[in-house]
Amino acid sequence: KEVVDGFKDPENVAKFYANAIKQDFNDMGYAIDWRRFFTTGDKQYNAFIRWQYLKLKERGYIMRGNHAVYFCDNCGNPVTTDDIKSGDEYEIGMNEFFLIKMKFEDGWLVAATLRPETVFGVVNTWIHPGEKYVKADVDGEIWYVAEGFVGKYRNQQHEVKVLESFTGSDLVGKKLTVPIVEREVCLLAAEFVDVDIATGVVNSVPAHAPYDYIAGLEAEKKLGVELTPITLIKIDGYSDVPAKDLIEKEGITSQLDVVKLEKVTAELYKDEFYRGVMNENCGEFEGLRVQEAKDQVILKLKDMGQIGNAFEKNIKDGEGKPVSEPLCRCGSPISIKVLSDQWFLDYGNGGWKELAKEALLKVDIEPEMYRKGFEHTIDWLHEWPCTRNRGLGTKLPFDERWMIESLSDSTIYMAYYTIAHRLKEKNIPEEKLKPEFFDYVFLGVGSAKEVSSKTGVDADTVEKIRKEFLYWYPMDERRTGIAHISNHLTFMLFHHAAVFDSSFWPKKISLNEMLIAEGRKMSKSLGNVIPIHHSIGKYGADVVRLYLVYAADPETTLDWRENQAENTKRRLKQFQEHVEKIALASYEDAAESHIDRWMMSRLNSRIKEANDALDNSSARKAIQSCLYELLSDINWYMRRTEKQNNKVMADLADKWVRLMTPFTPYTCEELWEKLGNKTMVTSEKYPTPEPAEDYGDVETKEAYIMGLLSDIQNIFQVLKKDVKKIHLYVSPQWKYDAFDMIKDGKTIKDLMADPTMRQYGKDAAKIMQTRAEQLPKNVLLREGEIQTLSAATGFLSKELGVEVKVYDEPTYDPDGKSKFAQPMKPGIYME
Repeated sequence: KEVVDGFKDPENVAKFYANAIKQDFNDMGYAIDWRRFFTTGDKQYNAFIRWQYLKLKERGYIMRGNHAVYFCDNCGNPVTTDDIKSGDEYEIGMNEFFLIKMKFEDGWLVAATLRPETVFGVVNTWIHPGEKYVKADVDGEIWYVAEGFVGKYRNQQHEVKVLESFTGSDLVGKKLTVPIVEREVCLLAAEFVDVDIATGVVNSVPAHAPYDYIAGLEAEKKLGVELTPITLIKIDGYSDVPAKDLIEKEGITSQLDVVKLEKVTAELYKDEFYRGVMNENCGEFEGLRVQEAKDQVILKLKDMGQIGNAFEKNIKDGEGKPVSEPLCRCGSPISIKVLSDQWFLDYGNGGWKELAKEALLKVDIEPEMYRKGFEHTIDWLHEWPCTRNRGLGTKLPFDERWMIESLSDSTIYMAYYTIAHRLKEKNIPEEKLKPEFFDYVFLGVGSAKEVSSKTGVDADTVEKIRKEFLYWYPMDERRTGIAHISNHLTFMLFHHAAVFDSSFWPKKISLNEMLIAEGRKMSKSLGNVIPIHHSIGKYGADVVRLYLVYAADPETTLDWRENQAENTKRRLKQFQEHVEKIALASYEDAAESHIDRWMMSRLNSRIKEANDALDNSSARKAIQSCLYELLSDINWYMRRTEKQNNKVMADLADKWVRLMTPFTPYTCEELWEKLGNKTMVTSEKYPTPEPAEDYGDVETKEAYIMGLLSDIQNIFQVLKKDVKKIHLYVSPQWKYDAFDMIKDGKTIKDLMADPTMRQYGKDAAKIMQTRAEQLPKNVLLREGEIQTLSAATGFLSKELGVEVKVYDEPTYDPDGKSKFAQPMKPGIYME
């Protein structure tokens, strides 16, 4: 109760959850330098943020003025991604509609459009017959609009007074006049009109709007009117009626086929905007490209006093579907308001966008498939409200009535990590952290001596802090969830590009999907959220770490499943038991045998695989090699040896524990001590591979025995009768020579030119039909194969439970099996 009562102070809420997260991280064994810990409310950090915003203003990237923002009336603040419920899962944009005022009755019928340049092709106007509309005094003019538009437009700094209300059907059939072309058209009914979008009045341009084209066809049948499309844009690849082309191509027959209509509408809009040219029906605008004509038509309508604008929500969920009722995290609905005297980050600034794109080109994105998300975000970002009336954080240095909002102050804090501990260590007060201090530390402007004279911080301390930053920066990698592409991560690129020299821009961004549990998204409403400390309590930190890292594939969603966690626990126990057994046992100090060298070679191979995987950010592959596959290797080694070599086992245990330490540090520290070491294993060097040639062909030989044992066991299963003895026939030398010829690219003609090979006739010709890629990757010399087989007969006999005999010549071959022998594939006769 005391803790919850303390939550009345926002700082206590922040401290509580920061400490809880810190405890979870410590319990998980994360190697974190907590000296660098700070919060957005720390005074020294506030000085750093003020410096950043002074730099942005100095460089022209911050602007002030009237602007449309998402707003929560309950909180009394603009809201951005962090403030909107599930905002990190949404694509949050805003549409600016142009309001075309058309002469109607005693005022204006106001249609909303994203494409004012299509005014030349209007053949009628649509209105929803069953919805409420009003006659209203808007800023001293008479407007006819949807009832729901009134409140929204008032929020956008307009005076609106409702004079009359009626249904849309009361207006259907009346005439209005389209501006510029001064064409009289009819107001018709259409149920596809959404009165929740802008004015609830839509101009019909059937030649270029698929919705209008299909609605026009239906209206012609139902009302007997003729709505002839008017073409206004020429575009290669389309007829005079582009909307018709796409309607017919997709087989659309009804206004209700919304998915297809949305698709073709977006396709046509894009094609016309970027490739279209205005035609002869557009008067003075003929010959202009559509994107140029749009601006010119807007200017023309402004001169005529027949255009305005209004903003509408454009928020989509992860599947691209519109979010109809977005909420603030406080639970209240959000709206759009036009605020006066508001500060914005000008992400729409062309120069700044180009810098951000340059930073994106330099950064490594992993997985690379997410790069398009960054490109898209850079393109659509525009003015971003960066202040709020209250909250935790930093006051805007040039207008202290405002606080910098949370997303906007979380852009270059990674640079602050490099010096945070030194500022605390030296207890440098906020007032000494003047812009000149950060100019030198982060940008190298001036000198330590000059900074010292202006701030009072001694020059030696300033220089050490500058060196600390230079040692750590640029940031090597930032890892987070894909939900942050559309905000935090792209903002990070913008702000690094704005503040720092390109040599200090981020080097790598790695991304992962969000964690789910048992195939379902974790949420409080489903009751399936798994706090980290619960999993640690149930399985132990190392099992949780090992499971999460092994199960995490950057390109897929990590799905926590209890049965797999139990399996991970069993595998970790096997590793632990193997090492503990080695620590307690005593082994022979014998000379290295073939199988000893094989075990050391396999260990070396696993070390190389793990290092390569980690270098490529694939912890999953590293664990596969150094735990699962190495466990299999060790189990094979134990099967192959009655008494293990002391040096091999000691080296194996030492390197295996170090290999596993990044994944399971708690277990490895215990095992390291049991192996007789006095140091901390986490401070030891990670194993690196020795040159592969040091072990020669031991792996080829052992892979041969593994494959042969598997082949014989498979034959046992098929044969299903008692076997008393197994005879193995090594291939004759000429077949090895034939394999060499194939590898050298020789042909049957070359083989027949060799008198030795020619004597084997059809058999030799048949082998020569084998393609080089079909041959075993590694082939032993015949003597090596005989030696390997002979040395393994005892092991094979034990594994198979029957006597095994090897023949280098087929002195006993009652069933003629020797003729089937090939290099690395002996003939097999079971007696």
